[in-house]
Amino acid sequence: MVMSSNFRCYPRRSRRVSGRFKDGATASRQTTPPVAPPNSPRDTPLHLIQYSGKILKVALEVVKKSADGGVQAIVEKVEGVELEHETARAAGEPVWVGAPKPAPVHHLVSLQVADFPNLVVGLACDESSFGSDCRLSEVPNAVATGDTKYKWPLRQLAHACHRANTRYGYLALRNGILACCFTLSPAAGPARRGGRLGNDWQVSMKPVMWSQSGDKQLTADLTLWWMSMMAISGEHNRKLVPEAERVSINHWDEIQVEGGATVLRHHYSLAEKPA
Repeated sequence: MVMSSNFRCYPRRSRRVSGRFKDGATASRQTTPPVAPPNSPRDTPLHLIQYSGKILKVALEVVKKSADGGVQAIVEKVEGVELEHETARAAGEPVWVGAPKPAPVHHLVSLQVADFPNLVVGLACDESSFGSDCRLSEVPNAVATGDTKYKWPLRQLAHACHRANTRYGYLALRNGILACCFTLSPAAGPARRGGRLGNDWQVSMKPVMWSQSGDKQLTADLTLWWMSMMAISGEHNRKLVPEAERVSINHWDEIQVEGGATVLRHHYSLAEKPA
């Protein structure tokens, strides 16, 4: 994952679109819809999101039957809690998330719990958002070095994550996805632009091509699964926090187990190994 430079996110007002709230109600409000193509034939980002959403739903259900100790520890935390998957029916009919001022998204993975229910949000991006010549693998370094070309889609995703109160989100393009983990910047604070408050964020990014496949390869579907599992592992691991409070993905906690033995437990997957 590559850490970008700081950037500021704002909701942008535009034309009226319809959609569904997280609870299934319909909505029509004055705001900018996610940057998506006008339709969703088989090769568009929105169609790929819909397809990946189906795969992810099956994969997370399979996890519940896994014999892996770490995975089982996560599953026990949410046993009896339903996972919800919602994808936009069309570019102009997003799913709305985050009361009282919801943001439009194309994919939402959530739990049926009262506190911090949202796990991952996804937005579809057309070529006009990143440019037809966009090389997804170059985006993290480009943003980190101050290139502003890709900041609007990231700002929009940051705003959606802010409304959903989750640090995990992704942008879907024709050639791959850009997995993101947002945190508050150390310099975050109230700032005004056009009379509205903004937020300073940092983002870690991982580009993954749709074409990646095979053993020991991080595929797009596996990336979405892994983000969901990290978010499921605990509300403290999914809510938005300052960068200094975010626990590294490779962090292991030293704990004592029954019998007094000491083991190392992975902070997110809860897998254990000898100390």
